[in-house]
Amino acid sequence: MNDWLDAEQRVERAQQLTEAHRWEDALAELDAAIEINPNNAPWHAHRGFLLQQMDRSEDAADAFQQSLDLEPAEKEVLLALGTTQMGLERFPQALKTFEQLATVDRDCEEAYCHRIAIYAELGRHEQAEEMFYLAQQLGDQCPNCYFHIGCSLAIRGKYDHAVRCWTRVLQIEPDYPGVHTRIARAYRAQSRHDAAREEYLEEIRSDPGDTDLLIEFAEAEYEAGHVDEAVAKLNQVLELDPEETKAYVLLGGIYFETERYSQAVRCFHRAMSLDDKFPGLHGHIGRTLYQLGKHKSAAKHLRMALKAQPKDKSILACLASCHFSLEQFEQAATTYQRLLAIDNNLVPVHLNLAICQYRLGRHEAGLGHCLQAIDLDKSAAAARRFAALGYMQLGRWREARKMLRSAISADPADATLRRLARRMWLYRIRSLLSRAAHRLTK
Repeated sequence: MNDWLDAEQRVERAQQLTEAHRWEDALAELDAAIEINPNNAPWHAHRGFLLQQMDRSEDAADAFQQSLDLEPAEKEVLLALGTTQMGLERFPQALKTFEQLATVDRDCEEAYCHRIAIYAELGRHEQAEEMFYLAQQLGDQCPNCYFHIGCSLAIRGKYDHAVRCWTRVLQIEPDYPGVHTRIARAYRAQSRHDAAREEYLEEIRSDPGDTDLLIEFAEAEYEAGHVDEAVAKLNQVLELDPEETKAYVLLGGIYFETERYSQAVRCFHRAMSLDDKFPGLHGHIGRTLYQLGKHKSAAKHLRMALKAQPKDKSILACLASCHFSLEQFEQAATTYQRLLAIDNNLVPVHLNLAICQYRLGRHEAGLGHCLQAIDLDKSAAAARRFAALGYMQLGRWREARKMLRSAISADPADATLRRLARRMWLYRIRSLLSRAAHRLTK
């Protein structure tokens, strides 16, 4: 009997500690009480709510389930378990929980409302709509229902319908969080940039210090072609949080795209100093250093980037260009071959590899890649010109003349081709004289 009394007293202390927001102490008292009497469902439920306050959602879900094992028809606990499972993205389990809640109370609006969101997450949009109409029969003033069905509609690309639903949310509850951002995204998807901008501004008025929102707004501004505004927003983020890595990366990206490479590389290096594991940073730095003519340093970063993204075509292409610029033709050829192993239809890569092979004295191999480039693009005049050079190096003069004629036909304005055609007889004479001199020396 004393143990049971001790358990009750511990629960009372846990309640007092909970009211004082002393979560850890309250949990310790509850755990002690439950150890004495593990069959008290409300105590397990209280423990679940405490664990939620402590951001221990998985443990909270277990506690709510233990409570329901003892008292399966407790509505508040079913609702708490379902929402906790949703937060953990355990959507199938949450769906079962809300279905159970609906059997306990068919008029419980939350049992339908939350299932709209779950069905949308699971891609079961017809059932989301069915839940929405069932919820409407219980009442048409729930902002959550309109919000969730708006999300379902947006996922399916029905942006106008989604915006109408979210507008209804604001009519019911003007301060509903995140709605203006959802509307802005819908407008962005429709390229309605001015309308999106107004919605972002409305959302920011309610929370000017939301750096994630400011970053998204900056992306929208850049997408709309408002470069200076995007830069200003990202600088605003960095004033609020000087260690916001993503802002530096995005700012560096804008500088790169607008050919301000020195500013771009400074941003990328700053981001690297904050988070050297941030995805794609080595690639960004490598590509920027290449544009600055720092090919050796660029190659180092690009090789690091390839460890994380071994099949990234843009990184491979830039690394090959670095090797080429450094006259490291063997490494360049190897890198171009890796790129063609991923996608053999890249005409410029075949052409660049051909040039590498020529520089290495492998004229037959280089010619082969020129011919592949021509097969892929019949109008590739540059590939025909280099093919002609390959034929000339191999002493196949008839084929060289034919290839040059086709190159001139494909690009009659190219003066280089006409000069090459005029000099072909001279190259042939030199080749004949060279071979004759070689025979005489023997």
